Formats: sequence, structure tokens, C-alpha cells
Amino acid sequence: HGGQPAFHVARAATVERLAGDLGPERVPGPALSDGDGVQVPGEKKVRTSAHLPPGDDVGPSWRDLLQDHVETGVRAPTADGLGGRPLFTGRRGDPDQALENPPCRALHAPPRVPQPPSRSTPTAVDYDPNTAVNATGGPHMKVLMLSQAEVTTLLDLDRLLDALEDGFRALSAGRVEVPPRIAVNAENEGFLATMPGYGPGMGVGVKLVSVFPHNHALGVPSHQALIALFDAATGSPVAVMDGTRITAIRTAGAAALSARHLARKDARVLAIVGAGVQGHAHLEIMPRVREFEEIRVASRTPESGRRLAALDARARAVTSFEAAVRGADVVALCTHSGSPVIRREWVSPGTHVTSVGFAPPSGELDRELAEAADLYVESRAAAFLPPPAGCMELAGMDPDRATELGEVLLGTRPGRRSREDITVYKSMGHAVEDLAAAGLVYREAVARGAGSAVEL
Repeated sequence: HGGQPAFHVARAATVERLAGDLGPERVPGPALSDGDGVQVPGEKKVRTSAHLPPGDDVGPSWRDLLQDHVETGVRAPTADGLGGRPLFTGRRGDPDQALENPPCRALHAPPRVPQPPSRSTPTAVDYDPNTAVNATGGPHMKVLMLSQAEVTTLLDLDRLLDALEDGFRALSAGRVEVPPRIAVNAENEGFLATMPGYGPGMGVGVKLVSVFPHNHALGVPSHQALIALFDAATGSPVAVMDGTRITAIRTAGAAALSARHLARKDARVLAIVGAGVQGHAHLEIMPRVREFEEIRVASRTPESGRRLAALDARARAVTSFEAAVRGADVVALCTHSGSPVIRREWVSPGTHVTSVGFAPPSGELDRELAEAADLYVESRAAAFLPPPAGCMELAGMDPDRATELGEVLLGTRPGRRSREDITVYKSMGHAVEDLAAAGLVYREAVARGAGSAVEL
């Protein structure tokens, strides 16, 4: 698939055809009020037995389908998040009166279809056993689809860092609702996890992320994901986008954010341990928070380290993890190692260490280093849970000895206290990061008229 998966979207029209709603004859129906006191001509779709699929001797010979008439709940993004002003409040045929933003108009223009005054039960429309009210409750939804290439183009990394700051503040202030991550095990030691979340101003979203550690041999990313966003006021789906790019860069972005607030101001040497997807993402975003003069890259595969180092004039490949770590001011662990790739004695006083890897049984971060350093996490409530919700390197440690990154940003708990402190940021990944990044992408897509609208 050329490195980027493709998938099929089954629209409602396709499903309806397969259900036997073929070639309906439209006949006049009763006029109904549209809720504004305006009478809207009704319409019935009637099918005869000739329209049934061959061999269908179970379904009724005909079916009246009287669609509900609804006010659409799709809203334009505002400064407060995904929920905002309605995008469609006028009647079909003159959407320009309702949609002031041309890109929004292109994305959301669902039809207005007459409906009965009450939708509480089928009996409200003179229910007949051979009559079915449209199960969608009204117009079909239009969802914005965004590819990996579009997500990459739309996501500004400096704005992402700021959005992550806002997200971590909200998380530590108790304004974000995120349940523990759950996962199901699959083939080849892989698993599929789900990460839903909600925050005022950030909307409602969920990420489905698969982690298949042996994919590298196939030339496929080990982490692949989709993110779906929903209108916070109505629950209507508004977007489905690639989550693989977002997962990679928001993870590195959160690590960079920790360096922005915890690394020494004069940090000049960056060590990147690991040259895979996260190694690339860290090289892309870490230099935005400090003026590094030297970047060391170490990988278990020397050729991978050399390829990554070639992307930045300040970078050079080194022969070992120890050579990369000793004397570095910021150390970024970006591996999928199930055992520590760093030792406490390699780390100089005043160093800031970030760790984003996840792999059983022990993980990449040295436990002795985690216990000796000042420890920072995304969420105490999640980081110390058993995997897949929490970090295996922190299992059994006292959560109270860790500080949330959002608490540092809010000023409720201290960050670096002295030049000699060793600080460690251990990431497990959090849904608030996905909400922050996906919200940025969605709002920018609407502003630019990017993506493809799919009617479901």
C-alpha cells in the first residue's frame, strides 16, 4: 500500500441499496411543519416487490420510508473548541445564507428532509408493521476525512507545542475526562488500544492505535492510528483523520515540551537514542525548544543512525548509547527496547532525560535512574497503572513522588530546582495530546477547505 494504508468507507446510500431500498417511487406525502411554523411538503418513498433483491421472501413487499426532518447539529470550530456556532441553519437550496465560511459550506451542507412532529416512538407516525422510519433520524452525516499527507501539512509544530501546553494545564486542573487506556491483544505480539477523551474547548475524540512491534521487517510503521472527532454539543462525528503522524509528533512534542520547561536554559548537546519513527520526530521538534549546537544519534542499527544524522547538519552518528549519553545536556530515549538502554552512571548532573518508548518486560528507562531523579509524568493517575494504561518502568513506585507536567505549567508544583538536578520525563502517551493535535488539524482544515467530505 505504499506505506500508507487505504480503507473503504461504506456510505449510507450503499447500505440502503444493499438493504433493498432500490429504485423508490416518490409520491406526495403530508405537509409537515419544519419547527419554524413553515409547512414543508412531505414525500414518501414507496417500493414494490419488484424492487426487492432476488430471493428476498422475508422482507415486506413494500415499505414507506418517511425521513425525519432535523436541524443539523454540525458546528463550526471556535476558539472554545469543536463546538461552536451552527454551520447549517437555513433551508436546503440556499445554504449561502447560513454558511458564512466557504470552506465550511463545502464541508457541511446536509439536506433538510421533512419529518413527523414526534420521533419518540414509531406509533407517532401511524405505525404500520410494514412501515419503517429512517433509522438515521434525518439527513445523512457528512464527515471530513483527512489523509496522513494532509495532516502533516496542516499541523504547525510551534502551534502544537502551545496546544500541548494548554492541554496539560487542563489535565492537571481536572478539566479533562480521560478513562484509562484499554487494549486487546492480537497476532504477532501486537495489540489495538483505544484512547477516548473530552475536554472543554478541546471537544470529544477517540484514537484507535495499533502497536505491532514486528512491522519494521515489513516496512510498515509499528504504530498506526486513526482519530475521530465529534461535536461536543451533539455528539455528531465531524472528522476522521490519520493518527499515525499525530501519534508520532505529539509524543515527541510532549517530550520537547518537557525539555522546554525542565532542561537547563544553556543546554547545547542533545542525544537521541533510537533512530526509528520517534528518533525522526524528536530530531524534527526538539531543536525548537533549545538552541542545540551538537546532536548525537545512536542506534542499534548503525546505518539507521547514520541516515537520521544526515538529516541535520548539527547531527552525527555515534557508535554506542553510552557515547551518546555521556556529557549530553538532554537525552531523548526513543526506542522499542524491552530492557534499559541507559544507565544511571552515564548521566551527568543537570541532565534532562525524556523517555517515550514502551515495550515489555522492563522498558527502555533504567529504574535506578527513575528513582534517583526528579520524576515528571503526563498524569499520575495513568502513569503508575499497570500496562497498557501505565508505564512498566514505574510499576510499584509511589505516585506522589512524581510531578505532572501540567502542574509545572500551572505553577502548583516546582520544576527544576537547581543546575545540578537530574530530571526525567517518562511518557506513556495521553489522549489529551491527541485531542490537542487533532483539534488543531481539524480547525486548520476547515479554514483552508482541505480534506474530503464523506456522506455517511
